[in-house]
Amino acid sequence: MSVERVTFVDGSWIELRDVADVTERQRRPYLASLNVPASADGAAQIEAIRRSHDLAAVAVIAGWSHELPITVDALTDLPSIRYDEILDACQSRKDQLAWSLVASPEAREDPKASIDVSSPSVPGSVTLTPPATGATSVSTPTTGVTTP
Repeated sequence: MSVERVTFVDGSWIELRDVADVTERQRRPYLASLNVPASADGAAQIEAIRRSHDLAAVAVIAGWSHELPITVDALTDLPSIRYDEILDACQSRKDQLAWSLVASPEAREDPKASIDVSSPSVPGSVTLTPPATGATSVSTPTTGVTTP
């Protein structure tokens, strides 16, 4: 397992696992958080997006210098400046967690690829733009929610 250590100005650190090393058990809570009902109001959608960021961070953090277990509760109990720095450090890996859901190995190698996955057996479709392009959006017509 390869990890990247990110050290912050105050000396605290996090170790980020490579997305290829994230287990399905670690990834599923994040993927489930992307399913927001279309009937959710704006505040509920914003909270769902925040939760998805937290769950993605917990999935990719392999270790940290804090004396707490790596959980959403522990992450959100950190000072807000540290919380923001951690989410920033996890951002590209968060994008890759969803990208790896539908991308074939060939598509992952082409950073300019765009995939539209539709299945007659599954209502709706998913369109992903890989993280290498600078932005990833997941849009599901059945929910009407686009997640940045």
